[in-house]
Amino acid sequence: MSRHVALLLIFFAAAVPLASGLTCEVGVIDSGGLAFAYGPYLDAKAGSLAEWGASSFSTPGTSQDALFPEWSLGGAYAEIDFLEWIGVRLEPRIAFLGAARQALTDAGVVFDQYGICFTSVLIPVLARGRLPLGPGFVTATAGPFLGIIAGAVYVVDRYAASSTTAALASVSSDSTFFGLSGGMGYALPLGPGVAGLELRADWVFTPIAAARLGNEMRALGTGLAVSYGVRLGGKPK
Repeated sequence: MSRHVALLLIFFAAAVPLASGLTCEVGVIDSGGLAFAYGPYLDAKAGSLAEWGASSFSTPGTSQDALFPEWSLGGAYAEIDFLEWIGVRLEPRIAFLGAARQALTDAGVVFDQYGICFTSVLIPVLARGRLPLGPGFVTATAGPFLGIIAGAVYVVDRYAASSTTAALASVSSDSTFFGLSGGMGYALPLGPGVAGLELRADWVFTPIAAARLGNEMRALGTGLAVSYGVRLGGKPK
């Protein structure tokens, strides 16, 4: 259902400027980078493992972040330019988010690698500004997004001698979340369209799957986004 709604909104966003004489850009965007998560759920997990990694009451173990790859597949976006320098972009994406951590003993030895991950649909509505520079223009985007968890939330523990993965099934009451997306980059006319490269961040500021996890968690995805779009209507840029 959410996919059909997103496609309908893209069609509407592309049709309106053509009828009104505004400029529209339609294209595709994908990104990849690193994701992080934080909040009481992971803090409680780190506290529990700190006790397991302690050799005495006064020397608890610790936890540290590990690299967790995140990706985002856009498929399609639509942008309406109201002025030469600013427009609004609808950019539904499929995103893989989560976090990875390492639990260390008080001697600094890793004894558990744990984390959490989930796939979601993000539907951002972004204000996008442009500033001419050289053969192209500098871009800046910012705006809110709605997130919908698509499937289970996975919790993983990997010890030296064993590995466990728990798939926390979907709960309708905690499958949605909200966040802010933004970034800066550079776009360049290329062939019949415009190619763009942008540093992006997706920050989730409401709890994710709190009912399933039994506590609150939030996430931050960072990455490099690559896009290509074709401009329709108005004046070519």
